Amino acid sequence: MSNRNNAVTCYFLDVGQGTSQVIILNGHRAIIIDTGRKCKDTSPLLTLLRNSNIQTIEALILSHNGSDHIGDVENILDQYLDKIRRVFILFDRPLKENKTYNIMKASIGNDIKFDEIVVRLEAKENTGDIFVDIEHNLSISVLYPYVRNNVESEKNGTCAVIALLVGDQKIIFSGDAPVEAWRTIISHNGKQSLQILTIPHHGGNFTINEKDHQWFFENVTTRYAVVSVGYNNKYNHPQPDIIRSFVQHGAEILCTQSNPICNFETSDNDVTCCGTVVADIDSQCTTIRDIIKLQEIKNKFPNCLCKNESAGNF
Repeated sequence: MSNRNNAVTCYFLDVGQGTSQVIILNGHRAIIIDTGRKCKDTSPLLTLLRNSNIQTIEALILSHNGSDHIGDVENILDQYLDKIRRVFILFDRPLKENKTYNIMKASIGNDIKFDEIVVRLEAKENTGDIFVDIEHNLSISVLYPYVRNNVESEKNGTCAVIALLVGDQKIIFSGDAPVEAWRTIISHNGKQSLQILTIPHHGGNFTINEKDHQWFFENVTTRYAVVSVGYNNKYNHPQPDIIRSFVQHGAEILCTQSNPICNFETSDNDVTCCGTVVADIDSQCTTIRDIIKLQEIKNKFPNCLCKNESAGNF
């Protein structure tokens, strides 16, 4: 944790082809956004919580019903249920089809306790933050979706988009939100200028066509863009054109694991790019830890997707 005043630390965990972020607050508190896949061995999320001596989880936010977002939630509930104040989940389909809801019911058991801590995850017209820390000028809000039990044929269509504000510093956790979600976000909140953005859908094609692609980059800019990705994923994430577009628009790309296109000489046991990305954030500044070292690592890859050729460096 940084020693700066009013600082929090955000971990973008290397969980392979999945997503998990943890915001460490003062007083041994944390906020979790997604858990990554179910871990057979050591869970990066549980390891971080233990090493940080977390005593209170102010919010466990589950943005998506996909196994790469909620896979390890049962382990978290098993070991930290009595420390969790609230759990935010999507109510975006009938309950019998809602995987997250049913995991919560089975894990929590007691209906009264379930109703006390489980909260519908959705944006509201009269914006309401789901967490506020006045002392540290910090808030977390839901930018998307605006739903009340609406069922989408494509589950990514209701994936939640979460914003963290610390003073004038803004970080957005995109989940798998497609371009249609971003159109809703921009219509309600205006253009977004960020310090950190998690690239939607692990760097996959979240835009449908060139027109949508261009529209996104006209409306969303970020200093850093984090890609939570697994080296040998079957989806070919991240897509080269997505990465290059972010670079062309001034973003520093930070992938948790390398991509075979970038690092075709690697073995399956040597897949780290930036690994877990750690950001220290206060009201006026966002700093990526060891950024020079991370840039040097990327420069060593034979065909680095995120290299800014026009500048000759990162």
